Amino acid sequence: MGDPTWVADHDELGLYLPAAAQAYVHHPFRLADPVVSGGPTGYSWLQLGPGIVVARALGLGPARVGFVWRILAGVSLGLAWFLLLRQYIRGPIVAAGVTLLLLGDVGLLYGKLLLRHVPIAAQLAWGNPGELFSSFPQLHLGWRLISPGLSLPFLLAHLALLARVRESPTRRRVVASGVALGLLVHVYFYYWTAAGLAHLLLLALDRGRWRAYLRVAGIGVLVALPAVAAQLSMAATTSSDWMSRSDKFVAISHFEELIVPRVALFLAGGSFLWLWRTRRDLLPLWCHAAAGLALLNHQLVTGLQVENFHWGYVYGPCLSVVTALLAADGLTALARRPRRVAPRVASALLIALSVVHLGSAFWLRAVEASRTAQSVAILEQFTRYRRQRALRATPPAERGGVAGDRWFVDLAAVLDDQQPLAHYSAKLSPSVDDAALDRRVALNAVLLGQTQASFEALQRAEGAIDNWGPMARDPTLRAARLRHRLRAFVEAARDPTAAAAAGVREVALPVGALRPHYLVSSAWSRVQSGPSWQVWAR
Repeated sequence: MGDPTWVADHDELGLYLPAAAQAYVHHPFRLADPVVSGGPTGYSWLQLGPGIVVARALGLGPARVGFVWRILAGVSLGLAWFLLLRQYIRGPIVAAGVTLLLLGDVGLLYGKLLLRHVPIAAQLAWGNPGELFSSFPQLHLGWRLISPGLSLPFLLAHLALLARVRESPTRRRVVASGVALGLLVHVYFYYWTAAGLAHLLLLALDRGRWRAYLRVAGIGVLVALPAVAAQLSMAATTSSDWMSRSDKFVAISHFEELIVPRVALFLAGGSFLWLWRTRRDLLPLWCHAAAGLALLNHQLVTGLQVENFHWGYVYGPCLSVVTALLAADGLTALARRPRRVAPRVASALLIALSVVHLGSAFWLRAVEASRTAQSVAILEQFTRYRRQRALRATPPAERGGVAGDRWFVDLAAVLDDQQPLAHYSAKLSPSVDDAALDRRVALNAVLLGQTQASFEALQRAEGAIDNWGPMARDPTLRAARLRHRLRAFVEAARDPTAAAAAGVREVALPVGALRPHYLVSSAWSRVQSGPSWQVWAR
């Protein structure tokens, strides 16, 4: 589009950017629900907020907050990896080289350095992408926003400071490490839970330093208290429906939905035997990797599903850096043996392979950004919306409710500070319970001009009712929810004031769509008739 705007996937367009946009316009130092005015949100300001503040200070506009997020992720991840590796690698040049390996390898989050990167690069080089570009960007998942791109630096900082405590538990180091541990509670649920379990493992495996670990944990608890209080307050004042709709704390069988990453488990077991004999200074890293692997299947104990795969954001990076450091030790040991290859030749070969790997990393990111289906579709819709907005005679109402075509609603929520009626953000809003969500979805269908039969057919489609939570697992609950939505549709269709009651001020229909009966009312007037949407205002 000629400017630094790139939106990776539907999560970024439908969840993170709407939350950032309303904060950008109204209160950059506080996040709030983009769907319900003044409502709480489950997102961490420490992840999203700095990028919003920088974009606001530079006057970049809400759409370019994502550009700032990516710059901050690049700077903070590069620095955090380097500082962590410097705790274990003496030479800064070698530490920088390993940092580049970790930043660029597409196997980082799987604990599969090179084992995933090389086959995927070869697959694409041979012109056989398969399903790699069919949905969202899935190569460089380590750069995904908001997690782990903007959250992983906090975990890496915690690990670096914990390594310094293990080396020498001075008061200053213990305090710094405790603060870093406590901040994880403010940042990301999956990090602080894994860090808590890792501390228990360290108490068992590294007993000579148990006092230092307990002090770090105690300070961490104190720093975490404000976040815990805020989360308890939100839980007490909002419905729990939004949690189950996002697969959070859903009751399942103890032996269902198990995740068994065989390569990661093998590497974790083998690396433990090696580091226990030769590199016990790596125990904090290994314990965090082991904690993440264990929590992948905590339902064995808790009987709960909490989108458990997200603990891969812990075990993958930690296991990757452990295996990289142990591999470096192995290469060093080989180098000390009687040499069959001249040192200069070996160094030149290693540098050449590193350059090839880094070059392939940039190439993979480029093709991922330019060919992935969701990214390409969002770019196209952004272009259409901006063209339509430039041709509009009257700007949209200030902070008004918007309904209708999904793409128009998505983009109006980001670019024009509009409150969406039925939206991805509504599905995950703490202020919207299941009954309210059904009313929103039904009213939006009425405003789009859908018939009851077409609405029912769409809702019966796989995943339309709910592709997460209890509804995805229980056909009886799903059928009951469908009946409730159909009743909500009938009620909305009978009530000519439903849009006004819901605060809807504008409705966008695709060009060429039939004019719904309610638009005949004098309460509505057409304010734009193309080129992509016809927009009606109340």
